[in-house]
Amino acid sequence: MITLDYQSAQDLPAVEKLLDQAFGADRYMKASYRLRAGVEAKPELSFTAKMDGVLYGTLRFWQAQLFDQASGTVRPILFLGPIAISRDKQGLGIGAKLLSHGLRRAKAMKIGPVFLVGSCVYYQRYGFSDLGGRSITLPDGQDGDRLLVLGCPDLHDLPQAGLLLPDNGLSESAYTAA
Repeated sequence: MITLDYQSAQDLPAVEKLLDQAFGADRYMKASYRLRAGVEAKPELSFTAKMDGVLYGTLRFWQAQLFDQASGTVRPILFLGPIAISRDKQGLGIGAKLLSHGLRRAKAMKIGPVFLVGSCVYYQRYGFSDLGGRSITLPDGQDGDRLLVLGCPDLHDLPQAGLLLPDNGLSESAYTAA
């Protein structure tokens, strides 16, 4: 039986090994990792999936900000990811269970919309949608075409142009300067 629990410090080596297997050693080069740089995952939104004490899945959420390029304002958001399931346990519904559990907890916290980088075909079953033609990207303008959002049913409260930023105290100019 799969059990879901909060990620603990003891889980970190197994989580990192699973993420390396799932995304490769170059995963830190991705824009989504740059968004997480210098920011700790929210412990109350970091989960593991285990069977008989062995870690087979992980899911984390991160506090981030959405910078509205027209108004110059920022608002809090959550950034979901990474989610990873051990290759030998894929197809058993562990990812769906982790994701549903995490999204219920995130919704209860009422922090703001949830963003992730992924396939709309897969994540739309959880309520995620594309950005409806809006130009919102990760740092360096990457992955805007794969950026999805949950918690903005009509997308009316998203800016036409924006940038997701880490919630690490740095200003927007630190990420957009040439």
